[in-house]
Order: sequence, then C-alpha cells, then structure tokens
Amino acid sequence: MGKSQVRATATITFLPPDALVADPRNPRTHSRDQIQAIARSIEAFGFNAPILVDKSNRIVAGHGRLEAAKLLALVEIPVVRLDHLTEQQAKAYMLADNKLTDRSQWDDNRVAAILKELSGIALSFEIEATGFEMPEVDLRIQSLEAPEHTEPEDELEHSAGPTVSRQGDLWLLDCHRLYCGSALDGQSYQALLALRRQALSSPTRPTT
Repeated sequence: MGKSQVRATATITFLPPDALVADPRNPRTHSRDQIQAIARSIEAFGFNAPILVDKSNRIVAGHGRLEAAKLLALVEIPVVRLDHLTEQQAKAYMLADNKLTDRSQWDDNRVAAILKELSGIALSFEIEATGFEMPEVDLRIQSLEAPEHTEPEDELEHSAGPTVSRQGDLWLLDCHRLYCGSALDGQSYQALLALRRQALSSPTRPTT
C-alpha cells in the first residue's frame, strides 16, 4: 500500500435528532433489542461515537445510534458532517463502515477475563452496557474455570467384550421394556408409544 496524505475531517457539531434524515437505502438493520443495548451504552458511557452525515444531513453511518438517541429523548447529539465526500463516496463509505467491522473477531479468553474483572468490582453502570447480556457474561466467565477433577471411580470404563445391544433393540425385563435408541430421535418415542398401545391391548398389560 502506497503512502498517501490523510487529512483530518472530523469536525463535531451538535444537532437535534429530528434534524437528521435516515437513509432509506441503508442496508443495515437494527432490532429493537440492539437499539435498547445501544441506548444502555450511551447512558453508561456517553455519546462517544458521533453520527456521520452527508451535506444534506442524511445519515451515512449511525442509524442505530440515532434510534437510541430518540429512545433516550436526547435533545442534541454529536454529528460529523462528511462534506468532503461525493455522493458516490458516501454510499461506498456506508457499506465500508458496516462491512469492515464484520471482519474483526473476539479473543474469547480476553473478553471473558475483562468481563470477570468488571463483574468482581462495584460498577457505576450495569455490566449489560458492554453489550453482553448476563447469560452470556456468566457463560464466558465460567469458560475461564478449570474443568472439575474427575475421580477415577467416576470414570466409565469401556467394556472390552462384544457389543450386546444396538440401536433399535428392545429388551424385555419382566413387565418392563427397555428400548435402545436416542432420546433426541422422535422415532424412539414413536416406538415406545407403539409398544405402549400394544401393552394396553394385552390382557396382562405390562408397563413400558
């Protein structure tokens, strides 16, 4: 990549949310849950990522932040006007701003370590302001814990003998029946229910 001169273009101004125009061609969608999460982040940390607009105050990047600002009933929000971009460049940047973030990945161990550190101290904000919901926070923190030590007597030993049962086998144990199959397979239940109907029709009515 050749060297080129990069000039600063960020001049922040403050405008009321109603002064901004959402781009109907914006290909990025935002769910209600995501907008609420953005709002929690703004409440906890401030409006630190200005909305980017073109010369006509049409949003280039920041549609979700605008909806969060409206949800919070903010009077003014920070805006950066990209006057140096042509209409075509603004369209391309709208795609780039969203697409380039998709290429990043989480370091799961580092995320879990930071969440554990934050959860262990008194915070002036809810930890969900990070964008991670509590169930995910708990799971990530638990991933840092060493696996529990298994006692030798708790470990199952594989038999060295021949296989005596296979899937689909039915064992008759006095008045009980034992079906060899997967509990995740609907056919196993169908087989058991079929056996149940047969048992009910039998004079002895053995249980299954």
